Amino acid sequence: MAVLSAYEQLRDKKIAENRAKLEELGLGDTASSLKAPKRPRPKKKRRAEDAPPPRRSSRLKREPAPDIRVEDERPDGTVEVGGAAADALRAPDVDALPVDADDLTGEERPAYEALRAARNAKARSMERSMFIVANDRTLAEMVRRLPRSLGDLASCYGMGAKKLAAHGAMLLAALEPHRARLAAHHRNLRAAKAAA
Repeated sequence: MAVLSAYEQLRDKKIAENRAKLEELGLGDTASSLKAPKRPRPKKKRRAEDAPPPRRSSRLKREPAPDIRVEDERPDGTVEVGGAAADALRAPDVDALPVDADDLTGEERPAYEALRAARNAKARSMERSMFIVANDRTLAEMVRRLPRSLGDLASCYGMGAKKLAAHGAMLLAALEPHRARLAAHHRNLRAAKAAA
């Protein structure tokens, strides 16, 4: 027989005392016969796998829900999405301004790298930091906006009057060989977005 711990011995003693009190009150058998009534478990509603998710908004009730789902979740917290509507999420928005090079498309990267190389060469010749000529966000915006003049370039992030006067013409010249290809690329992305 197993040796009971001090806690188990105290518990058994309390149970015996409670049974004795119930016997003294004439409720010895009644307590053991009382059982909690069985409650029916709620039935789980099963949805068909092919059924689209419900729309709760009265405005969207008649509209079908977008076909999008999480295919895979990676350890770093990023997810891979799937479904018919997933392609629209993957397509870059060429009307949104990029914050850095990661926001650019593969077609825009060569122009960005060419601008960076021109900027870095100018900064080295001046023996100054790269951001004195233009920062990375400015270059990314140039690739997306495709400025044609110093006035257009002034609307890009970080381009003040001094930078425009000192480096604007050089940056526009570095962008010029890529302008036609990027303009066509942006038109194609807008057309694909409109068709989706």
